[in-house]
Amino acid sequence: MDLLPSDLIKSFFMSKLKDDKTRQFVSDWQKLEDIVKETDLELDDLFTLYEYYALASNPKKSLNDEIQQIFLNVDSNKAITELRNFAILYKEQIYDKYEKTVNALWYLRWAMYWKMILLTALQNKYNDYSKLTVLLRRYYYLYWMAGKTLTQIKQTSFNVVKWVKAKKPASFIEKELNKKLKEDGIEALVLNNLKGEVYFEAWVKPLFLMIEYNQIEENNNYIEWDNKLHIEHVLPVGYSTIKGWNHIDEETAKKYLHSIGNLTLLSGSKNIEASNNSFKDKLSIYKGKGKYNDKKEGITAFHITQNILNDYNQRKIKQWDEISIVNRWNWVCEEVAEILGINTKSIKLSISKK
Repeated sequence: MDLLPSDLIKSFFMSKLKDDKTRQFVSDWQKLEDIVKETDLELDDLFTLYEYYALASNPKKSLNDEIQQIFLNVDSNKAITELRNFAILYKEQIYDKYEKTVNALWYLRWAMYWKMILLTALQNKYNDYSKLTVLLRRYYYLYWMAGKTLTQIKQTSFNVVKWVKAKKPASFIEKELNKKLKEDGIEALVLNNLKGEVYFEAWVKPLFLMIEYNQIEENNNYIEWDNKLHIEHVLPVGYSTIKGWNHIDEETAKKYLHSIGNLTLLSGSKNIEASNNSFKDKLSIYKGKGKYNDKKEGITAFHITQNILNDYNQRKIKQWDEISIVNRWNWVCEEVAEILGINTKSIKLSISKK
């Protein structure tokens, strides 16, 4: 098997050791490996994060070559201590931490880039760390929702590392990120995509999870994004063949079926049971009572779905019709505006403008 970069890096460090220092190095290397195994990273990932942190720029050489250059004149035991402390920082302050702004970052693409920025901030004891997490969430989600790729976010990500290392205030970073967002016309692209059939977008579950976190005061609950988490169509895809949906015509369904106003979060089991039913039956399933009112599973844990139940119980809605969907659409827009700091007024709907 070909040697991994981490194997070559280990060999490099050991080649610089005196015989009486080897045992300590081997022990510390094992500790480093053990720490990394308790996270989502591989050892090469950790070295990449350190490389990004140290260079604050896109590497021009291989990972092995860059790490060797960074530690060329550093004692190997001091180097492994530095890397071990870096791994501990990642595990304790990022991987093991639960805070709703950072929780949302875990659903993103381009994970290495937000991780390198937060590690840089922690390593440098950056004063505006909490504000920085909010800025990163906004920046990366807007570019993702705008349909952009890694090419569009990479250089700016390295710039943020430089600014954090230089102890630039969060207000400076915010100004620079806003300038980049404006140059790339990101907000207009996001608003246009939000108006479409968002059900088919990769970012729709993370978006609804961000909205879910916004309903919760506690910061310590992380919601797994896995196959147990489903997006529920309140108006079902097969509405035309299901009793109880004869008030929905084809034009209304075409307009709203896959829109942000007709979607919510459900666990897989509830979603499977609720998928092709009347609104009344869906509400019973959301409550955990099942379609035939014969279950005691408990109400759905998702607050954004509980909101539909609450609106029904408070007689704000009588059935799931165009008015209900438009009101839900506008509520989602308000949540997105609050979380991501964009103006969604232009895509909010009014029934009078059919």
